[in-house]
Amino acid sequence: MIQSPHMDKNIQALLEGVNFIKERMATREDVHEIVNEAVDSAKVELRAEIHEVVNKAVNAAKVELRSEIHETASRTNERLADLERGQEEILDVLRPLSRAHSTDALTIVGHETRITRIERQLAIH
Repeated sequence: MIQSPHMDKNIQALLEGVNFIKERMATREDVHEIVNEAVDSAKVELRAEIHEVVNKAVNAAKVELRSEIHETASRTNERLADLERGQEEILDVLRPLSRAHSTDALTIVGHETRITRIERQLAIH
C-alpha cells in the first residue's frame, strides 16, 4: 500500500480497507474453480447413485428371469414326462401287434415255401 505523509488518516484507513477486500475477495477464476469442484463432486455422487440403482434393477431382473426360467423348465419337464408316458402306452399297444405281424409273416413265408414245394412236386409252374 502506498503511503504518503500528506495522506489523511481517513483516506489511509479507506485504502487499507480496499486492499483488505482485494486480497481476500474471490476472483472469477476462484468462483469457477469452486463451482467446478462442486459439479465434479456431484457427478461422482450421481454416478455412484446411478450405479447402485442400475445394479438393483439388474439384480431384480435376474431374479425374475431365473424364476421364469425355472417355471418354464418345470413345465417342459412335465410335458416331457407326459410324452414319455404316452410313448410307453403306444409301445405297449404296438409290441403285441408287432409280434403278431412277425408271426403272421413267418406263417405266410412258411405257407409260400410249402406251396412252392407242392408246385415242384406237381410240376406246375
